[in-house]
Amino acid sequence: MMEAPAVAAIRFLTGMIAASLPAPAAREEQSAWVAAQRGVAIPLRDGKELAADVFLPTKPGRYPTILIQTPYNRERTGAAMPGADEAPTLFDRAHYALVVADWRGFYGSRAAGEEATLPQRGRDGYDAVEWIARQPWSDGKVGTWGPSALGRVQYLTAQQQPPHLRCCVPIVAADHSGYADYYENGVYREAHVRLLDRLGFNVSRIAHGAPLSSAPVYRLAAMAVRPERLNVPMLLITGWYDPGVAQQLRTFTMLKTQAGAITRQHSKIVIGPWHHTAIGLRRQGELEFPGAENERDRVSRLCFDYWLRGERGDWEQLPTVRWWQMGEEGWHAAESLEAIQTRAEQWNLHADGRLDPRPPAAGAAPRSYVSDPKEPVRTRGGANVGFGTAGGLGIGPMDQRELEARPDVLVYTSAPMQAPLRLFGSVMVTLRFAIDRPDASFAVRLCEVYPDGRSMLICDGITRAKYREGTDHPAPVEPGRVYRATVALPPTAITIRPGHCLRVSVAGSNYPRFELNPHTGADHYDAATAVPARCTLYHDAERPSTLVLPVLEEMS
Repeated sequence: MMEAPAVAAIRFLTGMIAASLPAPAAREEQSAWVAAQRGVAIPLRDGKELAADVFLPTKPGRYPTILIQTPYNRERTGAAMPGADEAPTLFDRAHYALVVADWRGFYGSRAAGEEATLPQRGRDGYDAVEWIARQPWSDGKVGTWGPSALGRVQYLTAQQQPPHLRCCVPIVAADHSGYADYYENGVYREAHVRLLDRLGFNVSRIAHGAPLSSAPVYRLAAMAVRPERLNVPMLLITGWYDPGVAQQLRTFTMLKTQAGAITRQHSKIVIGPWHHTAIGLRRQGELEFPGAENERDRVSRLCFDYWLRGERGDWEQLPTVRWWQMGEEGWHAAESLEAIQTRAEQWNLHADGRLDPRPPAAGAAPRSYVSDPKEPVRTRGGANVGFGTAGGLGIGPMDQRELEARPDVLVYTSAPMQAPLRLFGSVMVTLRFAIDRPDASFAVRLCEVYPDGRSMLICDGITRAKYREGTDHPAPVEPGRVYRATVALPPTAITIRPGHCLRVSVAGSNYPRFELNPHTGADHYDAATAVPARCTLYHDAERPSTLVLPVLEEMS
């Protein structure tokens, strides 16, 4: 999954002195041609080695190379390239060499040492690229590919500017880890952090102790970002159901505005209807998107064929921004993210459960529910991370009707659409609320209701009452007083079709994706002291609860 920013940032603080970049050595001598070479040692500048497997075309020659750097065991193809058991079709094996290397400190490279800093990961990537360029089977052109942690390490490698690196394809990966990888509006991403620990990143202790976005560990992690040193073409690929899609869109904006000239001019992004571990697959949660199937592989090949083999044509025709508009089931294009024009349209939550643009009535009644951490509202689908069902949570778009039927979930539904409602971007949900405890969480789910009754999850988010003024400092909550909190839902692109409805629900939990709120004001949940909380939402003219929808304008 993702690089561990909390641990890496601390190591970064003590490991800032970078070794000087070694000059490329002469090309190594030609030996007998072996197409599959396992357990190859890639020498590093500090005398250590990375373990790698090398796969060459069957015909002897010199070839461009695709480098994959993984913390998930290079010997397991599915782990080295998640979702890529179809690896032979992902890359043209007749025209490319493929090198898969274990990260320093992981699996075959464990002996190289576990205390790797972020700059050291980048220097290891530099050394691997330049080692490849010296091999007799290499033509000197190297590209990098990989999802999640395998994508994030590509930014670190590119920042070191290896001379033979020609392009990068980071998938579901932002340029660095930060607060949003561990908390959402002050709510601990419990299931995700536990998964990172199981994968060997061991981040929970530090992340658990840093609930504020102003914590030094996050500032230190951000210091490792050097966008001005990125100067190769980059193809970013992500999905609307990926938990990091907001950060990845920000990364793309950064690449187009702050990176080197080559990166600014030639980088592109593709956003499909996908979740983290099913990029390019047909099935996503409980829905299928046949028109987006295999698009990850297709655009990756276009990028490599152009930058590594000089094949002109389709890559040049690929738009700078290409996204899948769910509900219209098709691809859309723009020359930049900024060129995608939307207008803000406010809808209101009404006391009778309606959701529409009409203003709320004066004196409209509030609605209440009791959030009991001993009986949490469970996670069902959404932007989770994992394989299969992600440990029972489910991933991607899934039916929420069972949850919406609970008495501790407030539901607001529009009338069936008379015309398409086209959304692109983040829906902003503002709640006017009162609680009878020092703190409570508000878990918001946005759904599309089908004519057959299915309530399919579009996206979800969460916030805490005590972080309503910002995640850098908690604000006291006076029980019974009415406050305002805004939840920026993750960006999406969906058209609510005629006959379908838009729905938003509000509950006190989304567990175990997010940590339960103890309702005591404490930073983290403690079953021994946790208590139920009564939460009241207001919908009157003076205290409206609202949605601000980013309605997509018609594009030329």
